[in-house]
Amino acid sequence: MAEGTILIGSSSLETPQGYTHEPIKLESDEFSINGTMLTTRIVTAENQPKDKYTFIVNGITNSLMYDIKAEARKIGNLDYIDYIQIVEVLSGDGATTTFYTQRRMSGATPLPVVTLGGDSKIVTVSDLTNPAAGNVYAKADVSGRARFIFGDIPPAVNNNIVIRYEPKYYVRIPDNGFKESGIIGTVRNYTLICKEAK
Repeated sequence: MAEGTILIGSSSLETPQGYTHEPIKLESDEFSINGTMLTTRIVTAENQPKDKYTFIVNGITNSLMYDIKAEARKIGNLDYIDYIQIVEVLSGDGATTTFYTQRRMSGATPLPVVTLGGDSKIVTVSDLTNPAAGNVYAKADVSGRARFIFGDIPPAVNNNIVIRYEPKYYVRIPDNGFKESGIIGTVRNYTLICKEAK
């Protein structure tokens, strides 16, 4: 499959017009306790601010919606791939060679694009763990995240690692995530809202 397709669990559909792929910055949410404003900021183990996405898919017909709804009732978190690449930025510490993105990769292709200090690295999707200098070994899923092992030790510089990759999300469909949006002839159309679960 490729860009222009969305995979939700085991259901595949063409990307509809008006599809949105929206990051929500959790660290910008504000809460008040007894008049004191508190700002939450959620980060990964690598101190990377963690985004969660909301996906709005329009124009799903009733027959496909029933399949998605039935699967969502059986499985808490569905796999979701929209074949759109995202970017994550990490920081070297002068000692670590293994880094993790927030999400899994959708698969072995397309190859992720990795730069270290602005220099491109050769990326190979592999289970191996000892790449040569200038190379990076990527694995699509290690405990729910993609793993990247560098052949060079990234120096202790903030934001010097940039990884562009195609993620596979875990999403949940909230109870109000299925909304009827209209009828064309005898075919009912729905809007589906998926929220990233992890």
